[in-house]
Amino acid sequence: MLAVLHEEHAADLRSLEKEWNSPWNRGAGSVSGDELMAARESLELVR
Repeated sequence: MLAVLHEEHAADLRSLEKEWNSPWNRGAGSVSGDELMAARESLELVR
C-alpha cells in the first residue's frame, strides 16, 4: 500500500515539475515554487 501511495506522490511531483519547466507556466493557474516544494516534501513523507 505504501508503494502505491509513494508512486502517486511521485507522479504528482513529476507532473508539477513538467508544468513548472513549461514556457507556458505563467500567470493565473501556474505552478508556484511553494507548490513544487510542498509536493517534494509530501513525497519525502511517504518514503
